[in-house]
Amino acid sequence: MLECPLAARAAADIGTQRIYMDVGTEDQFGFGKHYDNLIAMLQSKGLTVNTRDDFPANCVDVAKLPQPYLLIRYTGEHVGVPEADDSRDKLLHGDICGTLVIWQRLLAMIGSSEVPLRPTDTALTLSHKRT
Repeated sequence: MLECPLAARAAADIGTQRIYMDVGTEDQFGFGKHYDNLIAMLQSKGLTVNTRDDFPANCVDVAKLPQPYLLIRYTGEHVGVPEADDSRDKLLHGDICGTLVIWQRLLAMIGSSEVPLRPTDTALTLSHKRT
């Protein structure tokens, strides 16, 4: 088994990076185990890794995720696209999120970056309000 390239680096060097990870609980490729190994290595260097079960917002909210090392485990497979795409049916019945996890994955990754979102970034700051 190959060693993680970060394992040889000092915690101070790794501390200059942000690491966002997400994995489906039904991932058929075994990425969860790789993330478990990476988390164990980071923790052995005294770094705190935050883990979450599911996303902190819905598909239209960009959550602020300040944790430098974050793993989100979500219900689903590797990509987050269900076998049957129900997007049209969900949209027609008022559910703008549907079951496509991929949008939540992308928004969580954006929310974990240190790039500030401006109010003019409307493509990323959609809001849905029911009246």
